[in-house]
Amino acid sequence: MNTFRKKKSGFTLIELLIVIVILGILAALIVPRLIANTNRARNAEATNMLGAIRRAQLAQMDQAGVTTTTLANCGGTSSAQPTAACAGNPGWTALGLGTLPASRRFNYSCPQGPAATTLCTATKAPPTTGGLTRITMNVETGVIACVPASFAISDSTGVVACNG
Repeated sequence: MNTFRKKKSGFTLIELLIVIVILGILAALIVPRLIANTNRARNAEATNMLGAIRRAQLAQMDQAGVTTTTLANCGGTSSAQPTAACAGNPGWTALGLGTLPASRRFNYSCPQGPAATTLCTATKAPPTTGGLTRITMNVETGVIACVPASFAISDSTGVVACNG
């Protein structure tokens, strides 16, 4: 008499646990890197905007011999996206920056002064919860500084970026 046994199929509990542990380890390694990349992208926005301000200030210095008046806070808040950045500020308009895209993440300002002493600042818009709070750029030299300084990183060419 031949009896056929039905072969059992499926996964054992141990196999499922091993897969879950492996997925947990991979998630623990990948998630922090994704969060860091998000912060780097946000900070790149501020660095790029500060670079545009620097180039415009230097062009203004070459043409008129002086920098513009104080560039007051320009940017957004966490609750609303401005429609046009700095459109009513004569300093921003004189630089041709009155129509730059607005930001919800940073407020930009440059106090009046000689180009060599002017530090343009991108301050994180509220809410700020620890971490990087401000990025500054010297208009004359283009040197970037991160506040607090512990968030500054540099690559092999000496270019500084803010991470955090």
